Amino acid sequence: MSKNTKKSARKPAPKIRYQSSGKGLTSQAGVIPAVHFLNQLGFNDVCDKHIHFQRGDNATYSLTDSVFMTLLGMIAGANSLLKVVAVWSDQVLRDVSGWLSVPDDSTLGRIFRQGKQKHVAQLEEVNHRLRHRVWERCLKSGAMQPGDFYRSWVDVDSTVKTVFGRQERAAKGYNAAKKGALSYHPLVAFSSHTKRFYKPGANRKRLHQ
Repeated sequence: MSKNTKKSARKPAPKIRYQSSGKGLTSQAGVIPAVHFLNQLGFNDVCDKHIHFQRGDNATYSLTDSVFMTLLGMIAGANSLLKVVAVWSDQVLRDVSGWLSVPDDSTLGRIFRQGKQKHVAQLEEVNHRLRHRVWERCLKSGAMQPGDFYRSWVDVDSTVKTVFGRQERAAKGYNAAKKGALSYHPLVAFSSHTKRFYKPGANRKRLHQ
């Protein structure tokens, strides 16, 4: 059996000491707790186990890497892949996360474009697994009791997403941002207790329990 020589863009992150000084300053200190939280949940292991996404042997970045970087970038306020990369240009944040290097926005985009519908379903499974781990921790710590799941407030609202071209099932309707344009008008539901989004139609029974 040949030895595995697959490249990796990460290494085990060293223990970082934080102090107020003029050296090693970072503008992304607020993201560091989120990095630790995802690592403690085993984010990478769960993704690698449930997402079956193959790249070439010489590929440095995996889909798991791309999702991790993009997720943390969005938490930091990035609204594009270019801004995600800008977030990770912070050396302290890279050191804390163990990144040896970060891809450019075109590389991230190319990785995501290789994804298929099955990978979206696999990402949903990752979301369920991670949420289950969070709930387990809450129950073990006493921060949440089993009975709390049987009664909860769910806020239901709608939103508008403008589309361009001839998109399936898009229609003209209420659109304050671009009147007369084709758009989707999905309903969303949010539980402030579990911090979970629901699909009202798909989870109707669960919402009425």
